[in-house]
Amino acid sequence: MITPMVARLVRDPFDREGWLFELKWDGFRTIAETDGTDGVKLYSRNQSDFKKRFPPLADALAAGERWPKCLLCQAGFVFS
Repeated sequence: MITPMVARLVRDPFDREGWLFELKWDGFRTIAETDGTDGVKLYSRNQSDFKKRFPPLADALAAGERWPKCLLCQAGFVFS
């Protein structure tokens, strides 16, 4: 398991000529990991198991045989 970078609190927002910013959506930082032999691990930045929370994602990653060794870090969103 890995521990991803996290934001750090600062006094003033960052702003600099030539930089673009995007809208921030709130979601779950999700890490998906497979080594090709032990199935898929799907967990939060705090190491909480997410396979039960997002079963369709865990199933889709487990079914993917293209990348036998893979590590993904993404933010998961659900729109309703």
